[in-house]
Amino acid sequence: MSIYEYNEEQHLATVRSEGYEDGLVQGVVKSILDLLEDLGEVSVEVREKIVTQTDMEMLSQWLKHAAKSASLEAFIQKANI
Repeated sequence: MSIYEYNEEQHLATVRSEGYEDGLVQGVVKSILDLLEDLGEVSVEVREKIVTQTDMEMLSQWLKHAAKSASLEAFIQKANI
């Protein structure tokens, strides 16, 4: 696409979808941490691994593990963190 073929609607749609995905990732990360904090104090190392993860498939798996785990240790084992 040349600069003369700029499509503002397409550009804005792209920007919105990227922002949506970033917000979705942040929401899942917060949900995981909220669930884990109910189980106890989340270590800095575990928190850092969760916060820096951007792969939605992995975050989705971790969210399921966090929801089903009876302890932080069980989550760490299931999530391979």
